Amino acid sequence: PPVTNVAAGAFESIGNPYASAIDVRNIAKAGGVNEYFYVWDPRLGSSTGYGAYQEFLQSGDANNDYWIYPGGGSYPVFPTVYNNIQSGLAFLVDAPAGNPAGTVSFDENAKVNGSALFTTPVTAPAVSNMLNTTINAINADGSTSLLDGSLILFNDNYSNNVNQSDARKLPNSGENLAISDAGNLLEIEKRKMLTAQDTIFISLTNLEVANYRFHFLAVNPGQLLQGFLVDNYL
Repeated sequence: PPVTNVAAGAFESIGNPYASAIDVRNIAKAGGVNEYFYVWDPRLGSSTGYGAYQEFLQSGDANNDYWIYPGGGSYPVFPTVYNNIQSGLAFLVDAPAGNPAGTVSFDENAKVNGSALFTTPVTAPAVSNMLNTTINAINADGSTSLLDGSLILFNDNYSNNVNQSDARKLPNSGENLAISDAGNLLEIEKRKMLTAQDTIFISLTNLEVANYRFHFLAVNPGQLLQGFLVDNYL
């Protein structure tokens, strides 16, 4: 199959040339390419109206399924299993700085049935041990629109060091919400289980003069921890 080279410390754009969707589980990655795929979703809300990035991340189930984060827009709500990149859609892959260069390849065996322009949301399964943070615009009628988000998944099998299991933040043209860790801006981070001494740093940029609302969804069964939000701006 055709092979796309991905330089160390770089993102590479790859297109789906087939007249059908492809299954991301059948895309082969080698070398320093991390586990995430990035797609631009023109239907994900932003103040500019141009859309925002979505990430495919591995769910860790027995089928090696993927979720799409933050979800919504053209895709199902998070966390819903979603493995397809649609026909004609380009996606980005990443070989973070400090990793070796890598390669990405797939062929017609990656094609799947059921291609669609947009997806139909389905019931989302429960996810344990996570902190899902989103920033939402408050509209004139009082409703809210999702603009951006960041996700942390917790498991003692993960590392607190930034590595290939973490998804770098790709900046949107509108508002940007990210996790700041050791000089890195991340969209998705996998860390060891939370402790009472942990601090999570949030980066929020490119805001307008508008009303916004944070939404924090913390799922951490079996641990009685209380979180505090520190507002450095005020």
